[in-house]
Amino acid sequence: MINSYRFSEKLNKQGIPRYVVLGRNDTVIDYREAEEFYRGCSITEITDEEHQIKDYEPYA
Repeated sequence: MINSYRFSEKLNKQGIPRYVVLGRNDTVIDYREAEEFYRGCSITEITDEEHQIKDYEPYA
């Protein structure tokens, strides 16, 4: 799913600081695939959230 975006090759590059919040209950993106994609190039937090932006407000 992530790779379907044109710009995805730039998302997992080293040297760009980022904090990624992934939801176990996301029905759009499999959090395990996204976690693997970002491994080594981000601080990643796994939550029990879904795929709604309102769920991630506490992590902003």
